[in-house]
Amino acid sequence: MGHPKDLHDIFENIVNTTEDFYLVCDRTGRILFVNLAMQDFLGLTSNDFDSCRISSIYNVIIDADHIKLAKLLDKISSNSSFQETLMFQKKNLIRAPLEISIRESAGNLYIHGNKYIAHLHRLQSKYNTEIKNAYRIYQRSLPDSLPTTETIQFAAYYRPAEDIGGDIYDVFKVNHGMLNDFFEQYVVFVCDVTGHGLDSAMLSLFAKETIQSYFDHKHFEGQTLSPKEILQYFVQEYLKEGYPEDYFVCMLLAVFDLKNEEFIYSSAGFQNPPLLIQHTTANLGIEELNCGGMPISSALDEIIMNYPEHVRSISPGMTFLFTTDGMPEQSVAGELYDSRMKQAFLTHAKENPDLIAEHLSNDFLAFSKLEKITDDITLVIAQLPLKE
Repeated sequence: MGHPKDLHDIFENIVNTTEDFYLVCDRTGRILFVNLAMQDFLGLTSNDFDSCRISSIYNVIIDADHIKLAKLLDKISSNSSFQETLMFQKKNLIRAPLEISIRESAGNLYIHGNKYIAHLHRLQSKYNTEIKNAYRIYQRSLPDSLPTTETIQFAAYYRPAEDIGGDIYDVFKVNHGMLNDFFEQYVVFVCDVTGHGLDSAMLSLFAKETIQSYFDHKHFEGQTLSPKEILQYFVQEYLKEGYPEDYFVCMLLAVFDLKNEEFIYSSAGFQNPPLLIQHTTANLGIEELNCGGMPISSALDEIIMNYPEHVRSISPGMTFLFTTDGMPEQSVAGELYDSRMKQAFLTHAKENPDLIAEHLSNDFLAFSKLEKITDDITLVIAQLPLKE
């Protein structure tokens, strides 16, 4: 352990190597120490202070700020810290505002500033504005309402882990133009991308726009609808964009074909199986449909990203639950929500989809309590009502 003089030299060397500004004074404003960065900011040298030409902090701020500083020095205490912006008078008569923080210790006042702080504040303000704008764009990309007819009804619940999320979903009826009388098909699209920040939200928007572009440019009236073909189209468009290899997209794309009484779907890395409850069976239970597969990523060879298509017959009295991994994998005291989610779904499956979504979201929030929600929460419910 060094002597006090040694420690003093060490600390002075440390504070003189930083770009932050430090000035130490007593309660009268008499300057005790000024580090090199502060000297450069003021356009002064150590000789200016050693000669006592500059002896007080009041000598380096403009006259109009003297009262402001005096009041600040008077009210500072050992258990408080204040931030204020003062206008400093440089040697070359240039005035420069500097945001400083002041803290008292052992009767001395430690003043700290940074010439970049104002720039950092501007950057932070700009970033916050961009996040708000991105949030508005992202929110507008989510459907305002979902289809509801006598033959099929949909509902959804979405909650991002942060301001904007990495999950996205959509439900829409396929337009067959003049052949609409011969078709009644509904697409359910649920997507979960890497992370849940701004870049994830932008990737989610790309996913939704790409699926929509398939129906705008690739699908024709009366054409057979294949979830597998749509996923392959997405893979090709995704690889063209050259996204980083550490980005992953997990996607479930399904079609309810009511005329043919079929549910057709493909899954790319979607690890949470769609859940199905059939109200007309004697033993009411949950059926887990096959899913999985490799996620979509530029780190994988395109030939590996080949997703099978599954077909399941459907009939009135069925309720489906689609969810990303955020809800079932939320953990509290080592317990996952997954089993409780299934029980809640089983309990309320005969109610209409809006009520089911409300019950599940309320139960999830009761389960997670004050725990931080670690991932985006997205669920979509589809129900084929029993005919009266």
